[in-house]
Amino acid sequence: MYTLVALEALVSMVVWTRAIENRDGTAWSAYAVITLAGLYTHNWFPFLVLAQGLWTLGTMVQKRSVEGSALAAYGAVALLYVPWLFVLRKQIALPVYGHLSVPGWKDVRETFYAWVGVRVLSGESWVGVGTDARTPLLLVSLGFLVRGLTFRDETRPRAVRTFLIGCLLPVSMAFLVSVFGKPIYLAGRYPIIGLPAYLLTVGRGFEGMTLRWRRAAAILGAAWVVLSLYVLGRYYWVFEKSRWKAACQWIAAQSPAPEALHLQLNAQYATYFTDYYLSGRTVDPSAPSAGQPVYYVVDDRENNAPETLIAAPRRIIDQLRLAHLTILKTR
Repeated sequence: MYTLVALEALVSMVVWTRAIENRDGTAWSAYAVITLAGLYTHNWFPFLVLAQGLWTLGTMVQKRSVEGSALAAYGAVALLYVPWLFVLRKQIALPVYGHLSVPGWKDVRETFYAWVGVRVLSGESWVGVGTDARTPLLLVSLGFLVRGLTFRDETRPRAVRTFLIGCLLPVSMAFLVSVFGKPIYLAGRYPIIGLPAYLLTVGRGFEGMTLRWRRAAAILGAAWVVLSLYVLGRYYWVFEKSRWKAACQWIAAQSPAPEALHLQLNAQYATYFTDYYLSGRTVDPSAPSAGQPVYYVVDDRENNAPETLIAAPRRIIDQLRLAHLTILKTR
């Protein structure tokens, strides 16, 4: 999903740029299609659409002209996004963001670490390069970013607009919502929506290097890419991601759909486990009668022996082990 939303953000910025620069009706139609796909992919995408819409509106006011194709595109997107608002309302009521807290300066740093690719969130773990290498690589990336924003040629206004609308504004909006409203900011994961615009600006910084510094820039850029690929490899092949979804699928498959589930959750994120992944299933909080199955979900990292948590005289009739989780079915 995160790779997809980054691709959709990139395509949305490309066609939006073409639409506002050329007043191209076909580009506005393409923008509506890709933007609607992005809105249905990730709940942060409205921040990008809002930033684009504000710039579009400002352009109309500045030029004192109304662009019908733009208004039609935004009207169609708004109309077709309405059905998802009901789903979004249900998601907000669930503890999907319950484990998040109000972000601070540390989260700003982690956001840039993720964009640079030196430290990212993988499941419940962080993967990245060594501590000593993070700050130098971040400074290299920021140097190219500043160069990309300040290098003067005919494309500079477009580069500044791309970074502002495609990266800075939407991520800042989400940050402010998390500070003053509901925490929805997960540095290292959700800000990926701003990654395409960030990398485009950094790429322009490479192009803007003078011949004298181009060799040094190539060496620094190659080191950055190699270390980012190292982090990418650790993300996919070293660390195991959370197995909550597979655990819930196993529990659901073990019990008939009408049957109320009796759960004993001696694990982290218990509310998240029941209210989100098992949504639609009835969870009975009362004491089960004799013969009814009970599912014990145990986090092995909590140093609890699963057998000591089972109420006597129950016996284990089936079990599933997934990473650090143990799921026991008793009767």
